[in-house]
Amino acid sequence: MIHHILVPVDCSCVTDALVEKAKECARAFNAEICLLHVEAEPESSRFSRGPEYEQDERAAKNACADYSHLNDIKDSISTGGLSAKAVILQGDVTEIILQEARQSKADLIIIGSHGHGALYHLLLGSVSEGVLREAPCPVMIVPSREDG
Repeated sequence: MIHHILVPVDCSCVTDALVEKAKECARAFNAEICLLHVEAEPESSRFSRGPEYEQDERAAKNACADYSHLNDIKDSISTGGLSAKAVILQGDVTEIILQEARQSKADLIIIGSHGHGALYHLLLGSVSEGVLREAPCPVMIVPSREDG
């Protein structure tokens, strides 16, 4: 049975889709949603990225900068009659997600995919792929609109 759904969010274009999918699952199983935003440590962004990625990253940081957006998302879930909480942590994104999943005994992780392409995944890996490989529970990957 699913009682606790962990939803890592970065306040990017995939966040709305993640939240909608989490709400569907939470309604079906009467589960609690935990929104998790992980602030990456400065060392984790050593590789040079293209201007398009940097622009998306800046937009996501601005959207979550004062965390009011994350609380707005949590409040919109709670207003719909579902149980939700928001957690903000800092560190290696993949490791923090996995740590939180274990610590909170998550029954399901719903995570987004940004579709950066094969070369990006080959060189840098992907948070969603790392979580999928090591997760202590089932993982649902929701593609961004650009992924199709």
